[in-house]
Amino acid sequence: MPEPNHSSSIHPQLQAVLGRLRSMVRKYIVADFVLTALVAIGAAFWGGLLLDYGPILLGGLEMPRSARILLLVALFVVLVVLAIRLLGERLSAKLPDESLALLLERQHPELGERLMTSVQLVRAESNLDAHSRPLYEHVRREAAQMSDELEINRVFQWRPLIHKAIAAGVMLLAVIVFALATPSIASHAISRLLTLSDDPWPRKAKLEMVGVEVPIVTFADPDSSAPPEIKLLTFEDRSLRLARGGSATLRVRAMAEDRVVPELCTVHYETASGQRGQANMRRVGGQRNGYQEFSLDGPPLDGLAEDVRFTVRGLDDRLSDFEVVVVDPPAVAQLEIQCRYPEYLRDPQNTSDAADLVVNYAPGLRIREGSDLKVIGNSSKPLSRVDVMLRSVDGDGEVQSAKVADDGMSFSLSLPDFSEDQTLLLLPVDRQQISAGAPFRFFLGVVNDQPPEVSLNLVGIGSAITPVAKLPFVGTVKDDYELSRTEIALAPASQQNTQPVLRDIQPQRDGSFEGQVDLRALVADDMMKSMAPGERLNMFAEATDRYSLADRHVTQSDLYGLDVVSPEELLGRLERRELGLRARLEQSIDEIRQLRDVLKTISGDDWQAVDSATSAAQDEGEETLRAEQLRVLRIQQSSLQANKTSEELTGIAAALGDIILEMENNRVDSVDRRQRITSQVQQPLENVVGGELKSLRDLIDQLSRVARDPDNGPDLAVQSVDAAEEVLLRLTAILDSMLDLESYNEILDIVRDLIDRQNRLIDETKDEQKRRVLDLFKPQ
Repeated sequence: MPEPNHSSSIHPQLQAVLGRLRSMVRKYIVADFVLTALVAIGAAFWGGLLLDYGPILLGGLEMPRSARILLLVALFVVLVVLAIRLLGERLSAKLPDESLALLLERQHPELGERLMTSVQLVRAESNLDAHSRPLYEHVRREAAQMSDELEINRVFQWRPLIHKAIAAGVMLLAVIVFALATPSIASHAISRLLTLSDDPWPRKAKLEMVGVEVPIVTFADPDSSAPPEIKLLTFEDRSLRLARGGSATLRVRAMAEDRVVPELCTVHYETASGQRGQANMRRVGGQRNGYQEFSLDGPPLDGLAEDVRFTVRGLDDRLSDFEVVVVDPPAVAQLEIQCRYPEYLRDPQNTSDAADLVVNYAPGLRIREGSDLKVIGNSSKPLSRVDVMLRSVDGDGEVQSAKVADDGMSFSLSLPDFSEDQTLLLLPVDRQQISAGAPFRFFLGVVNDQPPEVSLNLVGIGSAITPVAKLPFVGTVKDDYELSRTEIALAPASQQNTQPVLRDIQPQRDGSFEGQVDLRALVADDMMKSMAPGERLNMFAEATDRYSLADRHVTQSDLYGLDVVSPEELLGRLERRELGLRARLEQSIDEIRQLRDVLKTISGDDWQAVDSATSAAQDEGEETLRAEQLRVLRIQQSSLQANKTSEELTGIAAALGDIILEMENNRVDSVDRRQRITSQVQQPLENVVGGELKSLRDLIDQLSRVARDPDNGPDLAVQSVDAAEEVLLRLTAILDSMLDLESYNEILDIVRDLIDRQNRLIDETKDEQKRRVLDLFKPQ
C-alpha cells in the first residue's frame, strides 16, 4: 500500500538548528558593527587628541574649532557608513535555509549533504513524487540525529571579531587609564573634542605679548647723547601699525610663577614679499613681578620697509599670527609763507591786512625783521595734529601746536613779530598717531634792519678854523630801506652837556649831499655861541632811519675835531704849509736835474749797432749789447722818474688850491694874496704838468720804443734833454716866485708882529691907568 502523503516541512530538530544559526549570524553582525564602531570612535578620539595636543608638546598650536568640527563630522559619517554597510545591509539580507545548511555542511563534512538534501527536498508535493519517500524520511532522520552533535560556532570566523574586540578593549582601557592618570587633560580633551570648547591646552610655558616699543620722535637735537624717550604700542586684534623706515623693539614676557621659563624665545617671520626668517629674542634682566621679559631689537622690526607677520615661540607656548602693518609716515608736502611787513616798512596809505609777500618756502628764504608770518603747510595724508617748535640760535624754544584743518590735509601757524633767525621744526602726526620719523626743519632767516651808513668830508677846511669860518662839506648817506632824518651836528668840545647844533640836510636820490655851515651866521642867528680862539669844535653827520621796532637807528659819521684859532695863527699855519710845499718843489727840481743828467748820458752813448754774427766782431758785439741793455734800463728809470715828478707837482698844485680854499672859507684871504698864489705858483705848476712835463714824458716814451734804433734814438735823446731843460727853467721860475711870496709873507709877519706888540702895549697902558685910578681911592 502506498505511503501516506507528508507535509513538506523540515524536521523540527533540524529547524531548531537552522534557527539558532540564523540568530547567531545576526548577533555576529551586531557585535561586528559595535566593535568596529568602538574602534572608529577610539581611533577618532586618540587621533583627535594627537592632532590637538600633539603640536602643543612640540611647541605648536591647538586645532582650530573648524578642524575639530570637521573631525566630528568625519566620525559621524564613518559611523553612519558603518551602520549602513555593516548593520543595515547585512541585517536586511535574507538567510534561506539552503544557505544556512550549506554553511553547516562546509564546516561538518560528516553530514554527507544529508542536511542540505533534507532542506532541498522540502518542496512542493510534485517534487516529492519523483523520489522515494522512504528514502527521504531516512535521510531526514539521519540528519536530525546528527544535528545534536553539530558545532554551530565553527561556522563563524571569530578572529576578526576578536581582533576588533581587543582593539576596542585596548582603546577603552587606554581611555580609562588616561582619564585616571591625567583627569584634567582627559577632561580638557573631551571638552575640546566633544563639546568644542576653545579653552587652550595647559602648557609648561606661558608667553604674553607685551607690545612694541618705539622711540618717541621729539625735537631733541639728533646729535645729543641723551637716550630717546620710548613709548609702548600694544597690538589690537593681533595687528599694529608702524611707520615705514622706522625701527621698533618687540617685547614679550614669560610667566615665571608655576610655569617654566623658556631659555630662548624665537621669532619666526614672513614679510609681504615672501621673505622668511627667524630671530632669537634676548632676555632682559632678571625675573621681576613674576615675569621674565624678552626683547628683539633687530630684524624684522629694524628699518621696516614692508608688512611683517610673525610668531613667537618659547618651549611649548606660542604667540601666533601677529602682524605689523607698515604705513607711510606723514610728510609736509609744501610750505607757504605769508608775510606782513612791520608798519614802518609799509606804505602809510595801505591799511589792508593782506600779506605783503606770499612765497613757497625755499632754502635761503629770509624775512624782513619784525614781520608777522603765517605759515600754511600741506600734508601727504590726513593729520590729527602738528607739533611745532621755533628753535633760535641760542637754544630750544617752546613746543606749540599748529591749527589743523577739518580734513587734516593742511595746517596753519602764526608767527608774529619775527625778529631773529630761527629754525622752524614741524612734527606731523596722522590720525593713527603715527608721526614722521624726524621733525621737518625749515630755516627762516631774518633780514635785520641795518643802521644807516653816513660819511662826511670837509672841503677846503683843515684842522684849524677861525671863529667866523665857513665849513663846506660833502658826504653820502644810505639805508637799506628809508631814512627819516639826516643832519649836520656842531658841538663845542668844551661844553659837554650842551646840545649840539643840528642842521637838516636833504640827500639826493643817490644818497649824496653837500652844503656848508656858516659859523658867523649861526652866531648871528643865536643858534650857537661865538667860539673863541683856543676852543675846539666837533662836527659830524647824523642819520636816522624809520626803524620803529625798538630804539631808532642813529648813526654818526667820523668826527671832525676843529681847533678854533685866530686869523693870524691860521695864516701862520698856512704859511708853514707853503714852506713845506716849497721844499717839495725844490726836491722835484732836483729830481728833474737828475733826470736831465741821465738823459744826457743816454744821448751821449754810442748808438752804432754791430753785427754780432761776424766772428771777428763777436767780443765788441757783446759789449755793445750790454751797453744797449744799460741804455734801456736808464730810459725805463727816466720814465718812472718823470711820472713820479708829474704826480708830485700835481699834488703841490692841489695843496696850494686847498690853502686858497682854507683862506677863503676862514675869511682871512685877500684878493692880491690869492691872485699871487694862483697866478704865480698854482696855475704855472698846472701848466708845466700839462705842457712841458707832459711833452718830456711823451719823448721818453718814444725813446723807450727806439732804444735800440741807432737812426732815431739819438735825436729823440737830444730832444728829451732839451725838454728836461725847459721843465727845469719853468720850475725854477716858479720856485723864485714862491721865494718872493715868502719874503712878502715875512714882511707881513713883521707887520703883524708890530701890530700885536702895539696892541699889547695899548692893553698894558690901559691896565696901568685903571690901576692908578683905583689906587687913588685906596685909604692912605
